[in-house]
Amino acid sequence: MITTLLKHEWMRTRGLVGAVAAAATLAVAVGTGLAFTELPVLSQLGSALALVVLVALLPLAQIALAFDFWRSSFRRTGYFTHSLPIRGGTIFWTKLLWGAIVTVGLLVLNVLLVALFWAAFGPVLDLSRNFFADISTVFELMPASFTTAMILMVVLSGFGWLAQLYFAATLGSGRALGRFGIGGPVIVYVAMYMI
Repeated sequence: MITTLLKHEWMRTRGLVGAVAAAATLAVAVGTGLAFTELPVLSQLGSALALVVLVALLPLAQIALAFDFWRSSFRRTGYFTHSLPIRGGTIFWTKLLWGAIVTVGLLVLNVLLVALFWAAFGPVLDLSRNFFADISTVFELMPASFTTAMILMVVLSGFGWLAQLYFAATLGSGRALGRFGIGGPVIVYVAMYMI
């Protein structure tokens, strides 16, 4: 049943995920192209555009997935989800698993986009145009345990934030806060942040 739910999530969200990935790729490509021009204003504008997109890609995609989770589970079309003969917990964990799979895919895309941007930005820092060569040099200077811990921290941070967003959407749509619409999950997320 989980594979069927995952397939349904893929079919339902592929347009959203594809649009986010395509927009990010296009923006980084344009920013990199502008950075390659080395014209005073255009180069800096392109670098800023690419950097903003690279930093914002994963958080914006996860917010979009969490909003889609909230909408498809607790809003007008949510009755389709809850009419399935499956426990709510199974649906929640499957949707969270799908969000984690998308997160891994977007992390890989983000690394590739950083490598693309690095071709224009690396020489500004007196480094090569090859991101992977430069990062492997940095990793050689650090102990393997530190490198592993750093990679795990990045991946688990992405999963942790996604889980917080899904939890806030679920708890904020309960009886007490559900009447506030999207405000319920926002209230729960702000309360979690403050705690």
